Formats: sequence, C-alpha cells, structure tokens
Amino acid sequence: MAIIYGISQSEKNVIEHTPDSVRKIDDVDAVHKHLTNELASEKKDFFEKLPTRIKEKEDSIEKIKNDQTSLNQNYDKKIKILEDKKSEGILQLISSSFKIAVLKNYSKPKQLHKMQTLEYEQQDSLLKLKNNPQEIFDKKSEYKRNEVKRFGEIKKSPEYIGALGEVSVLQKLSQLSNEYHVFCDVRVELDRYVTYGGRRNLKSAQMDFVIVSKRGVVMIEVKNWSMGFYKQNKAFNPHEQTDRAGRVLWIFLKSWRFNPNVKNVLLSIRGNISYNQSYKAVFVSSLDKINDVIQNKLDSLSEKDVNKIVKKLKGRVTR
Repeated sequence: MAIIYGISQSEKNVIEHTPDSVRKIDDVDAVHKHLTNELASEKKDFFEKLPTRIKEKEDSIEKIKNDQTSLNQNYDKKIKILEDKKSEGILQLISSSFKIAVLKNYSKPKQLHKMQTLEYEQQDSLLKLKNNPQEIFDKKSEYKRNEVKRFGEIKKSPEYIGALGEVSVLQKLSQLSNEYHVFCDVRVELDRYVTYGGRRNLKSAQMDFVIVSKRGVVMIEVKNWSMGFYKQNKAFNPHEQTDRAGRVLWIFLKSWRFNPNVKNVLLSIRGNISYNQSYKAVFVSSLDKINDVIQNKLDSLSEKDVNKIVKKLKGRVTR
C-alpha cells in the first residue's frame, strides 16, 4: 500500500461543515440514508397509529364531559346539604350561607373552568389530528426533516462532488506499493513571481495529489465534472490550471544541481475531458488508468532524490 500524507482539502471542507457523526466523506451518504429511512419509518408509524390516536382523543373528550356532569352533580349535592342545614339555627345559617356562596361563586366555577379548558384543548387537538395530520407530523419531525434536507444539499454541492472524486482517486492511488509516496492537497508558494504565458503572473498553486517514487514525480489535478458543467464552464480551463500547478511544483523542487521531471496529469473522473494540444505538457487520464500511468514510467530518481522531495513536500499537505 502506498504511503499517504495528509487528506483531501475538499473532503476536509465537507467534514468541517457537517455534524460530528460525519468523520469521513463516506459517512455523508450513510448518515443521509439512515436519517431518511428513520424519517420514513416514523411517518409510517405516525399515520398507522393515527386512527387509534383519534379514538383515544375522542374517548378522552367524552370522559371530560362525563367528569363535568359528575362535578356539577357533586357540587349540587353539597349545596343541597348546606341548604338543609340552614334551619338548624342562626350560626348554622350564617356558616352554611357562606359555604354555599364559596361553592357557587368560586370552587365550582374554578373546577368547571379547568375542565372546560381541558376539553377545548382536546377538541382543538382532535380537529388537527383529523384535518391536518401532516402538519402535526411535520412539526414533530422538524429537526430530523431539516437534517435530511441539510445532508441532501451537501450531497448536491460542488464541494461534496469534488470530494467524492478526490477520495475515489486516493483509494485508487492507495493500491500502489509502499515505494510510492502520495501527498494530498499540496500547497506551494514560490518566493517570487515567475513567467507563464508571456506574463509574470505565477507564484503559487494548489495540487490535488503529488506522487513521488523512483519513477519520478507525478502531479494530478482531479476533475469530477458533468459534461454539462464542462461545456458551460468557459471561464475556467482545467488544462491551464494543471499546467500552471505543474510548473510551480517543478520550480519549487528543482535546484541548481537537481532538475526533476514532473509529469502533469489532468484526471477526469467521468472521462469527459479530452487532451488539449494547446497544453502539450498536460497528460489527460482516467481513474481506471491512473496507476498504470504512474507505474509505467522509467526510474529517473535515486533513493536520495526521493527522500529529499518527500521531506520537502511533507509540510505542504492538508492535515
């Protein structure tokens, strides 16, 4: 297995903007499917139990009404008993009259009001269950629905699509033997601007992958573009991006006595980017052929050269 340094920047960006449950790019799809299945299961359970909940609510309302009737009857009995006691003397008349007033004007209305409020609440809940069950479920499942939507948006984002492409390339490169050093998301800045295309406008570059072995140095720019996006994207030239990055890497690695050969590869995940004669130094490859492209090079570096380049690139990767 190849020796891997760092991680894909696009994968890191995706992970940083997702919940803690996502630790690698593959988790995005797994968590999204899990949440989607959970939501579907909860919805199925909610609507299957809806008739039972409606019946329970109706029974509850009926019980409240019966309790109100019983409460009225109990208070009427207490008041009747107190009315009968009025004839037992002046003190009993005063006491009973006071108690009757409390029961009629405070205790009974207060208890009835409580029960009526509870009945209105249950009636309102019953109407919503009958007329707007979907609204009730949506409110209950709002957090999970938002999470499902959030993961769906992540999966549609260019960052996620790009990360999937880079991860698939890394998985492929990992199959190389341990004589190959694979650097992920290499960032290089030169100490001065250099000339590119007749203008002094080139100083830094970001490279998706750099592979170093005795067979030389291979710089890979990954594009996971649909054909529609590729045709519409007139302002951005992936061949030039690859060519510029390769030039920065070559200048960064070379010295007055060391001039490594850097092979620039534009890797099209979907196989829809072709060779461009305007950029002859850019080799276009696909995912299934990239390891052959790397392994079929002849040895051009010594072990000492490899170690020197590895040491120089170690601090340039995303961690």
